[in-house]
Amino acid sequence: MANVPHAVRPSAASGSAQGRPNDANPGDRQGAIDSFRKAKALIAPLAKSPDTFPADIAAYLDTTSFMAATLGDRAGGHEEALAAARSAANVTEQYARAAWRVDDAAGTHDAQ
Repeated sequence: MANVPHAVRPSAASGSAQGRPNDANPGDRQGAIDSFRKAKALIAPLAKSPDTFPADIAAYLDTTSFMAATLGDRAGGHEEALAAARSAANVTEQYARAAWRVDDAAGTHDAQ
């Protein structure tokens, strides 16, 4: 991963190990959510930067989708899960638009 802070990987891995749905783990959903929130907070500034790398976006999307799945599996977590998914979609759209502007300027973006 290009710029991904080293602390993101352990936080995201801890979330999966603690209580991510559909993974073998002890079922500590709150611990998993806390770890995913920490990882998301660490990676968000890089993912939202205009100079971000694809690996930063991927780390943000993975962390956010894992967090949303864990929240959605918990009673009362659906609204926060939807907000997390919307955040990931917005970051992805911003990244795509920025990449297209660079490609358009370089003449390498093929309109279809």
